[in-house]
Amino acid sequence: MGKNKHDKLIDIIANDLTKRGYTDIYKNTEYSNLKCGEIDLYATKGKYVLVFEMKTNYNLKNYEKAKQQLNRAEKYYFSKHQKVFKFYVSNINNPYIEWIKKR
Repeated sequence: MGKNKHDKLIDIIANDLTKRGYTDIYKNTEYSNLKCGEIDLYATKGKYVLVFEMKTNYNLKNYEKAKQQLNRAEKYYFSKHQKVFKFYVSNINNPYIEWIKKR
């Protein structure tokens, strides 16, 4: 069975991170710490963490949901000593990446 669009998008970003020297890359990580959730992709390098939420279609509803998921992951999954950068990724054919800045 072939990969779905969501998994292909994760692989595109993971491959790009590997080319940029990130070796600690984690896909589809579930967590349960006060709140439950799932992180599509994150990569670490020292104290820096890049977190990605993938949606195959770009629309406002998906964007808002991704922001909530990223903020929840930052709050409940990562250490306060880590510098977390959150990204929303959409569109399989021409990936669109947006940095979600701190509130």
